[in-house]
Amino acid sequence: MFNGHTVQITPDASPIVNYEGKNYELLQFHFHTPSENRIDGHSSASEMHMVHKSNDGSLMVFAVLLDIDHSELADASLSPHSPASKLLDASASPLNAVFEALPVLAHRVYEHRAQLEHSASHEHPVHDTVEMPLLGFSIGKLTDFLMKTGVASNYFYIPGSLTTPPCTEGVHWVISAKRLTIPSSALTMLMQMEGENSRVLQSYNSRVVHKNFK
Repeated sequence: MFNGHTVQITPDASPIVNYEGKNYELLQFHFHTPSENRIDGHSSASEMHMVHKSNDGSLMVFAVLLDIDHSELADASLSPHSPASKLLDASASPLNAVFEALPVLAHRVYEHRAQLEHSASHEHPVHDTVEMPLLGFSIGKLTDFLMKTGVASNYFYIPGSLTTPPCTEGVHWVISAKRLTIPSSALTMLMQMEGENSRVLQSYNSRVVHKNFK
């Protein structure tokens, strides 16, 4: 789904993760371009935020920075007319299913924006989101991949806030010390839809960054 600000994936199942003795349910994950966090002073082309919520309303965001992978996905998988359900290699990142679906979503967003411009001239409001099913994606495979590769077990922690209005405070930020990659063509699709949708880098103030490496 494109919600007018970012590409967001809401999984059918909601995995539960335990962080600091508390269970959090995954609500959705989305992307920012460029990254909103830096590691060792270096930013990335994009960043994935997995937003979790506990029963008491506490929020935890697990963030993964995404560097550009210049090796392209297959031309067929990047065609706006190709199915998003292409089978993935077992060793590939499960995020590839998301990246392969971006051209289709981008095409629908383009059509939707054209419709918005037309409706605005005729005073007929149109909903500002574009939804589509995501085939060939498994949230279970993604969480397993993040654990097996150490992406989810090597991280920094810092208290903060949400990065979009109303920028709710009291959010637990867990930022992976390991980066994943995003194909350059997929990044182009994100940029066409999202533009630069990242919050400017915030100062530490009195906050302390903790790390957990295994």
